[in-house]
Order: sequence, then C-alpha cells, then structure tokens
Amino acid sequence: MSFFDKDKINSIQKYSYVFLWSQLFPILIYIINGYKNIGNIEVVKNLKAGIRICIIMYLFFILLSFISPKKIYKFVMTSLIIINVTANIFDLFAYINFGTQINSDIFYTMLETNINESKEFLLNYFNMKFLIIIAYLIYILFIAKIKYKLISFIVGILSVIIIVFSFNLEGNDYTRKYVLATLKSSYVKYQNDAKEYKETLKELKNFNLKDQLTDLNKEESIYVMIIGESGSKYHSSLYGYFRETNPNLKKLKEKNELFVFDDVISPHGTTRESLQKVLTLKDSKNNYKFYESPSILDLFKEAGFKTYWISNQESYGSIGNVVAALASKADYIEYTEISALDSRKFKKYDEALLPIFDKILKEKNDRKFIVIHLMGNHIQYKERVPEKFKKFTDMNNNFNEWQKNKIKAVNDYDNSILYVDYIVSEVISKIKKENKKSYVLYFSDHGEEIYDSKDFMGHGQNGINKYIVEIPFMLWISDNYKKDINKISQVSKSLDNKYITEDLPYTLIDLSYIQWENFIPEKSIVNIDFKEKERYHNNIKYDKQ
Repeated sequence: MSFFDKDKINSIQKYSYVFLWSQLFPILIYIINGYKNIGNIEVVKNLKAGIRICIIMYLFFILLSFISPKKIYKFVMTSLIIINVTANIFDLFAYINFGTQINSDIFYTMLETNINESKEFLLNYFNMKFLIIIAYLIYILFIAKIKYKLISFIVGILSVIIIVFSFNLEGNDYTRKYVLATLKSSYVKYQNDAKEYKETLKELKNFNLKDQLTDLNKEESIYVMIIGESGSKYHSSLYGYFRETNPNLKKLKEKNELFVFDDVISPHGTTRESLQKVLTLKDSKNNYKFYESPSILDLFKEAGFKTYWISNQESYGSIGNVVAALASKADYIEYTEISALDSRKFKKYDEALLPIFDKILKEKNDRKFIVIHLMGNHIQYKERVPEKFKKFTDMNNNFNEWQKNKIKAVNDYDNSILYVDYIVSEVISKIKKENKKSYVLYFSDHGEEIYDSKDFMGHGQNGINKYIVEIPFMLWISDNYKKDINKISQVSKSLDNKYITEDLPYTLIDLSYIQWENFIPEKSIVNIDFKEKERYHNNIKYDKQ
C-alpha cells in the first residue's frame, strides 16, 4: 500500500526533521538567551513548554504528511516548512530587535502607520543582528542536505549557543506558544484594538464646558505647544550633552527667554500610549478611557480660543491612530502628508510646517492655541534632516563602545536634535515678531535610547529606561507675557520640580490664564501650590523613594 511506501516514509523522516528544527532553533535561542540574561528562573518550565510544542507539531506534521496523497505529500510538507520558517523569521525579527516575540504592538507599528514609515521602520532594523535570521535560514538548508542527524544536531546546538553569546539580545522571556498561535493571537488583539479605535471615533464626545471655563486674559494671545517625537534630553546640550546640539535655544536661554525644566518624564515609551494621557485628563491613577474625558483642545476651544493642529506625521494609517482622533477636535487641522498611501520615499522635513504656521499667524483672531506635531527625531534619523544640518560626522572619545561601533546612527540622531533646535527656534522667532502675550512650550512624547546604556537604539521597550522615560521640556515666554512678574517668578522657581506630562492640561490652563472650576493647582508644574507625586512610566513606578 502507498501508505507504507518506503520512499514516502524516508521523505517524511527527512522533511519532518527539517520541520522540527525550523521550530526548535528559535525556541532554543529564546530559552538560552533568557537564561543568560536572568539566570535559571523559569528555564525548566520554558524547556518543557518548548519541547512539548516541538513534539506536538512534529507529530502533527508526520500525521498530515502520511495521510496526504502520494502525488501531493511533498508539496504539503514543503508548504508546511515554508509557513513555519516564515512565521519564525517574523518572530525572530521581533525578538532580536525588541526583546520580545511577535505581539500586537508590532502589527500596530506595521499596519497603523503609513506604508513609507513601515518601510523605514523595517529598514532601520536590518543591522548586524539580522545575521541571526540568515544563520537560521542557512541552518535549515544545511539540515535539509546533510544525511547525518547527529552532526546536524551538534551544529544546531552550537549555532544557537554561539548566537546567544555573540549578540547582546535583550529578551528574557519565552511565550511558550507555537509561533503561529502567537501570530494569530497578536493579530486578533491588534484587530480588536483597531475596531476599538473605529468605535472611538464614534465615541469622541463634544464636551459642553463653557460654563466651567473663563479666559481671564483680555489681551490678544497666541499660545503654541510643540510636540516632539523621540527626543532625548541626554543628547541635548541644554541638558549637558557634550555636543552643541541646541545652539539656537541655548542663546535664548542665555538671554533668560527660555525656561528649561530639568526633571520631566513621559507616561509611556510609545507615542500612542503617551499622548493619550498627555492630551487628555486620563492619567496613571484614574480609569478613564482617553475619549471619556476632555482633551486639551476641548478645554481651549470651550474657553474661547480658536484651536489649530498642524502635523508632519500621518493623518491616518491603513486604519488610523489615536493621535489623529484627538487632533480631529481642533477647529483647523492640516497635515503635510494627506494620505497613508503617499508615494514619497520619505516624509517631508519638519520645516514644511513653517509656511502653514505663517498662514495661521496671519489669521485675524484674538485667541489662538496652536499645536505643532513634529516628525522630530523619529527613527531613520538621517531622513529627518536636510543636508545643511548634517553637522556631526566625527567620532568622539566621550562615546561608549556601543556608540563608537554605531557612530553613524549616533551622528544621524544628534543631527536630528540639531534640526529640531532650528525648527523650535524658528517658531519662537515668528511668535516673537507678533508682539503679543504668547508662550511656546516644547516637549517630546517620549525619549530615545541611542546606545546610551545598552546595545539598543529606539524606544517602546517594556520596563524602565531613563533615556526613554526622561524628556526635554522647555518654555519660551514673550516680552508681553513677562509683564506678569509674579507668574514669571513662579515659573523660574519651578524648573527643578519633578513632573510627568500626563498632567500637562493643568499646566497649560495655568499658563494661559484660563479659570476652570475643575482646575487642580497641584498638577500644574508652574503653580505655587504644585505638589510632586508618584510618577509612573509604562505603569511602573519611576521615582526611587
């Protein structure tokens, strides 16, 4: 009978061994690397789970191959191996770059942002660690050719050990799930989140707050909030970085025009999660959904301001994003990029926002609140900077070994900081010419690790990393505003306050002379009654007691 055909049995044995190792190879990387990073915690459980998954899928593969007709069984086996290898490549890619196996956040990054940013995201992580994936593919091809299983087994184990101890991989844990199950559950979670977002657009409330808010200022005023992207205070000369990355803002500080706050953190290490709290009354303690509480735009609009949102980030991704939903509350919205399917290779530079800003300033309106959302220091740093701002090209002994080895990326990032310095100073210069009661507040949504403390570049990692947690936060105030001596004096006394940007609405209300019956003075960093509180980043307490 063909069911017991000798050639078929031999083929199944050969293919099933390849299938087994296509799963076992990455599992061993996760388990052994976790052991290297955190010791023997959970190693036995991880090994048991990994072996159990491999055996179950191995037996499933053999069974499916046996019951497949002779004419197509090789096609079935080859297809199963290709699917398994492809899934594991995605999983390995996530693990070696982000210290975690594939999850819904990876799908979010790839599918909710636009096509070009997704490409940039992927290109940025085609680095030396990608050799691990190449080694994985080479090994799969190797065992498909070699006859001696003992040799292939020894080579497999040695390869995994060499990989783990040759690369500084951040991962500590193993999901204990079959890779396709992990992919499915992660995608389902992403879809559920996306569905929730669509519902969010429907749920966004229009708050009637006019009776609660009063603008106490009787002068013409223009208030500007600039939201940076992935800006590191540790690469800013205003905060002591050895390179002069803030020459323009430094001059303003020396003239006592710029107030630089020293101890401000972000609530999360990703834009979406961070700005949900920064732009609304949602915080680490309450249970609000971000659309259930008023946003900064709601507060200013109801206080009688015309509100503006101009952005060099996407207006929506393939599904959309939370920030765009919040931005939709503004009276006037303009994006430099109209569509998620924009065919430009890379995004426009942030200076594309300046003509839009000029147009807004020319509008006849006594009260303006303007939000400028920069692309800032977003990953693929070199693409954020025009050629004339690519000043840093050298090596410096102040760098650690990781930074010296990745000097091109560090230089690109520092040049992006220099360029943001230019953009912020240009906005300030334009506001200064208006000669009105004004301020310009700049801060970043979160920080960025640039090989400062580990062999990693980026953000969004779980846990606590001061380079991602702590952010630049600075305030420029116009000459007309400075006439309020008491207010300026209080701002000057506030620069060392420990603050988290989830309380930003209260600071903005305070700075803008808006009286609000629900105002909490201890949440405004510039208020005389400000009180420091426990700060949480990624829902983990940050400040040491």
